[in-house]
Amino acid sequence: SASINVTSTMVTGFDTSTAGTNKELTITYGDKSIKVTYNVTQLAVSSISVKTKMKTSYFVGEQLEVAGGIITATYNNGKTEDVVITNAMVSNFSTTFAKNAVLTITYEGKTCSQEYSVTAIVVSSIELLNRAEFKTAYYTGDAITYPCGQIKATYNNGTTQTVNITETM
Repeated sequence: SASINVTSTMVTGFDTSTAGTNKELTITYGDKSIKVTYNVTQLAVSSISVKTKMKTSYFVGEQLEVAGGIITATYNNGKTEDVVITNAMVSNFSTTFAKNAVLTITYEGKTCSQEYSVTAIVVSSIELLNRAEFKTAYYTGDAITYPCGQIKATYNNGTTQTVNITETM
C-alpha cells in the first residue's frame, strides 16, 4: 500500500458551476476508480458595510450624490468585495426639510445605513445693488415708491438671487 497525492488529471465529474448536495466526482488511479460525494453551496452575500461614505451634508432640495461611496460586501465563503454605491441601491433619502437622517443601502438583499444631515437654505448676507440709483434723500411726508431698487441675496449654500426691494423689507 502507498499514499498517492490526487492530481487534477485523476479527477473527473467535479463541477462547482451550480449549487447542490451529494454531487459526485470520480477519482481514477490506474484502472481503479472511486466515487466521492461533495456539496456545493451557492455563493451569497452575508453582510455589507459602508467602506467609504457618500456625501453626508445636504441643503434642502438637493439631490442624492453617491459619488465616491463604496460598500464592502462579505460573502458566505469569507471573501470580500468592494462595490461602488449606485442611486438604485439607496432608499429612505429625502431633503424635503432640514433634519438629521439615516438612509439605507441595499445590495444583494443585505442592508446597511449611513447618516446624513439636511440644512435649511437661509440668507447669509445681502448687498444693495446699484447703490448710486437708490434714492437716499427725502422730504418730510415723502413716501418710498416700491420697488425702489434691488438687493443681491447670498444664501448659505453659495447661491445668489437678485430681489426687488419691497415694502415688507
